[in-house]
Amino acid sequence: MRRLVIVCLALLAACVDAPPTDPAVPSVTGVSAEEIVLVGFTTPPGAPETSLIESLGGRVTHRYTYIPVVAATIPPDQVAVLAADPSVAYVEANIPMHPLGSKQITDYGVSLIGAPGAWALGFRGQGIKVGIFDSGIDIDHPDLPVAGGFDLVGDGHGLDDCNGHGTHVAGIVGARNNGNHTVGVAPSVELYSMRFADCDWAGATLAKMLQGVEWAIDNGMDVVNMSFGFGLEGLVSSPLSPSQAAEDAFNEAQARGIVLVAASGNSSTPYVGFPAAYASVVAVGATDDADNLATFSQWGEDQELTAPGVNNLSSYLVGQGQSTTLTVGTDGNRELEAIALLFAGMTRKQGVTADAVYAGFGTAVEFAGVNCVGKIAVIMRGGPTFAQKTEEAMNAGCVAAVIHNHTPGNFNGTLGAPTASDGRPWIPVVSITLEDGLYLKDQIGSRRTTLTLINAAGNLAILSGTSMASPHAAGVAALVLSKNPTLSPEQVRTILRESAKDLGVPGWDPLFGYGRVNARSAVEGTP
Repeated sequence: MRRLVIVCLALLAACVDAPPTDPAVPSVTGVSAEEIVLVGFTTPPGAPETSLIESLGGRVTHRYTYIPVVAATIPPDQVAVLAADPSVAYVEANIPMHPLGSKQITDYGVSLIGAPGAWALGFRGQGIKVGIFDSGIDIDHPDLPVAGGFDLVGDGHGLDDCNGHGTHVAGIVGARNNGNHTVGVAPSVELYSMRFADCDWAGATLAKMLQGVEWAIDNGMDVVNMSFGFGLEGLVSSPLSPSQAAEDAFNEAQARGIVLVAASGNSSTPYVGFPAAYASVVAVGATDDADNLATFSQWGEDQELTAPGVNNLSSYLVGQGQSTTLTVGTDGNRELEAIALLFAGMTRKQGVTADAVYAGFGTAVEFAGVNCVGKIAVIMRGGPTFAQKTEEAMNAGCVAAVIHNHTPGNFNGTLGAPTASDGRPWIPVVSITLEDGLYLKDQIGSRRTTLTLINAAGNLAILSGTSMASPHAAGVAALVLSKNPTLSPEQVRTILRESAKDLGVPGWDPLFGYGRVNARSAVEGTP
């Protein structure tokens, strides 16, 4: 007796009703009343296969070049008939895609993976084409020149991003090293906007994804980053491939020289999601600034690498992100490196100018010993949480707060919620380096010190997710190829694995894979 396999697919949960199948009968995977299905044939489809679909009331909407698959509309009650035809290998649903990482928290990654060390060796991704398979790239962003791409959305935005996710990912890969905003891992790459998701990160489907892979092959992409996922989420173990068509397409893309990199997923489950789980794709989990696995990161037997994915500061839609500066002196005599904490209050364009006071760790006792009314508090990191320090500053009448690090360098932080615990809006709060903090402490202790803090609308944002980890690895792949563009995708993967910083148990493990990517070591190890 012939049976059909029906697989229920969802974005956040999944159910599977899969009775035993007769191996002689093609499966029908995840098909519902969706307009588009993917039909895989046993041989390259031609006129007879088109006629078959049309005879069942369907219509071919796209014929893929490199795999024997067509996208087609088909009445739901004819799907089983189509699947039973001897020429059909499988019928699949047009699975919706969703982004893997939109938690707005905070950054550090480019420095941690040693990208500046790779630049010092002369390799910045020059001459390498990187496709950002996402919601587009903001074509007005001064740090992200777009070399080309495609638009599969058709909503009038073209290659332009109106969501922000794709722009943030693109910034991690290749924001220009122009002295403004942030800089990407491979700042000299050619960025291509492979746009298949709309302003709400909706509309991305399996059919569109396959068209995007086809475009990447036809247009000579060297690296493609995929910070999205699809498939059977919520299971306790890694499922079989939810799409044979996708697996075939990615295999073909890798065979034709494309390094495919994807996010492992954000559901904390012990398996890697798709497309990262495909053998032809580099699966990248997320770590934090202490090289711990992010609490949200998926992991499992398909985990290949990890990269920074918690609190990453990167490019964002122009005017819809933030722009932060901190200067000392009424004439702005010295500018300090400042990063706004997530959820910190915003200022007007001219910012807040006020005298500064130093309040130690920002406890209630320490604020009781200074007059902070109408002033800007300078506080040391450590002890109370950032939110607690800020609430004490607000209770003391401070108009803004500056938190300096307790170890060398700067940091990214979060206030944890949109408002204070009593519902008050946050005052502006920024982080600075330990060195700048000690400088301010000395200045405040010896003379009247005036600060101007600006945290206004700008071009940067802080996000977290494996979506942010994946482009770090894609950027390192571009650095490797800029040194030796003749390498095959498998050779690039070998270099990334062997150069990674081993984390967890020695050697490969399911949490960190081969380790956290290391840009300088990867370039040094490239023949």
